Amino acid sequence: MGIPANLPTGVGKRAYLILAGIIFEDDEKHSSSLSLLKSHRELRQNQDINITFIYAGSIGFESIVKKIGDSKYINDLYSVTIPPLDFEDAKAFVKQLLSNNHFDMNKSQIEYLLHKIKWFIPFYIQLILPETKKLYKKNPNRSSRR
Repeated sequence: MGIPANLPTGVGKRAYLILAGIIFEDDEKHSSSLSLLKSHRELRQNQDINITFIYAGSIGFESIVKKIGDSKYINDLYSVTIPPLDFEDAKAFVKQLLSNNHFDMNKSQIEYLLHKIKWFIPFYIQLILPETKKLYKKNPNRSSRR
């Protein structure tokens, strides 16, 4: 595999690639997953490239890779477990997401939503908000029920 021309090289330049949901367990996509793992390992091992891969997901990356039998391609990676947000951080996160998506909810609606979610993992909050926005657009006059 050749080095893509648009990756930064040299001192002071670094690319960050954040990838989620890229490895597949089914046989049909196994060869694509294997090829991707091999390619990424080659890039990570190349001292001329300043690149950081961040693999993210809601399930264990290592366990999925182990199931398809390709653990040797990720044995140079570090795992970082990110705990759930506390309630106040979750509220701040929701407010930022709402702002970024031009959608507004009042304080009691945000708190109600978070009490329903209960597990303040950013991934889940990010899944819930677009669905909440869709429901609101279907019926904007409906108030939240408790």
